[in-house]
Amino acid sequence: MELYAHSIEGRPVAEWQLLSEHLASVSKLASGFASAFGAAEWAELIGLVHDIGKATPEFQRRLQGDPSKVDHSSLGAKLLAASPNKPFGELLAFLCAGHHGGIPNKLVSGARSSLSERLGRVEAQVPFQNELIDREYLAKLEKAIPDVLKERMPTQEKTFAFSFLLYMLYSCLVDADFLDTERFVSPDASKQREACQFSLAELKELYDGHCRHLERDADGSPVNNARSRIRQRCLEEAQSEPGLFEFGAPTGSGKTLASMGFALHHAVKHGMKRIIYVIPYTSIVEQTAAVFKSLFGDKAVLEHHSNYSFDNDDSESPDYERLASENWDAPIIVTTNVQFFESIYAGRPSKSRKIHNLAQSVVILDEVQSLPDQLLAPCLAALEELARHYSTTIVLSSATQPAFDSVWPLQSKPRVILREGDYDAGVFDSRVMIKSIGQIELDRLVDELSEHDQVLCI
Repeated sequence: MELYAHSIEGRPVAEWQLLSEHLASVSKLASGFASAFGAAEWAELIGLVHDIGKATPEFQRRLQGDPSKVDHSSLGAKLLAASPNKPFGELLAFLCAGHHGGIPNKLVSGARSSLSERLGRVEAQVPFQNELIDREYLAKLEKAIPDVLKERMPTQEKTFAFSFLLYMLYSCLVDADFLDTERFVSPDASKQREACQFSLAELKELYDGHCRHLERDADGSPVNNARSRIRQRCLEEAQSEPGLFEFGAPTGSGKTLASMGFALHHAVKHGMKRIIYVIPYTSIVEQTAAVFKSLFGDKAVLEHHSNYSFDNDDSESPDYERLASENWDAPIIVTTNVQFFESIYAGRPSKSRKIHNLAQSVVILDEVQSLPDQLLAPCLAALEELARHYSTTIVLSSATQPAFDSVWPLQSKPRVILREGDYDAGVFDSRVMIKSIGQIELDRLVDELSEHDQVLCI
């Protein structure tokens, strides 16, 4: 009996996707994603078993039109939970069980059934299971422990590291599942994803050419000289090893352009995959994205936030943008704090697809002082974990650097990109002056505001 993973209405059975092909393809894709952080074999295993529940007569009848609902994700979870290395297998069972509806709780049923409830509803074997996966794959689990779990660290840190690893593996699985299904069901969309690929090396050349043009046309003023020196310091520090950095530069110093220089040179130097700008306010996201699009072109920059319309007629490639926003498979992403951190901790397929692409990337948090105090611990813990175990470089960028020293979960110390004496800071002092005018009557305030062509009154 042939076993199928997906059908297309109106197409003959001979054109349906074989289950064996789907499992092999998802396994290969997920393994490739997870190789960025040393967990390729675990991702390969989850990919192989995630849809094993489709190897049942009930599901095959459903593909042929039977409307009966079939749970096809719990069987793979059952196999993992029963693996020789039970603690790890049981944890990975959460990911398999939740690859469509979201990661479940273990015991408490809420919006979705608990893992224990779901495992209790399925048999451990199905008639065609051994045609698709041999028990030797389950034995791999014991021999292929990811590097992060071999590291000696306090129990609390290891617990967080393990939970974060599961989120990343979940991301690998659900993105691989989406992509392979799309390749079969919507081949045109799959080709569209591949049509707009830019290398960071190409974008670096555009950046360097733009900066040479700026230097050539600059008037040699103290402000321009200071901006040039700040950019140069960023390029020098870009040669450093990946990790956690702090970039404090005054307002008006060209911080956005300078930080992009650091990111591009650092990424190319270390073979990193993408650059992600994380910004608190959508208005600043839009401004920053517009700057980068003018420099690199619309197709190289993905703007992703709640206010952005992918149907914008001015965009050269709205279809590609919409597809790239699903998993952040783009060279430069400009997004919000909310989109970034909610995706990391979501545990739901649509949100989680993108987070495996944070590995081997440069993440710049602009206006980092705007992170909410009540969420600092989980936000900083995620940033630190990315820097420690996922080859991600984190840059904390702000003209007013916050005092994070006492609240870092693991007491990390960011390296400083720009130090006192690296440039003439005094040239920016005259750009902003603050003086108190005391209490003032409303009529007098109106008179004073009316004296100016442009004014911001707070």
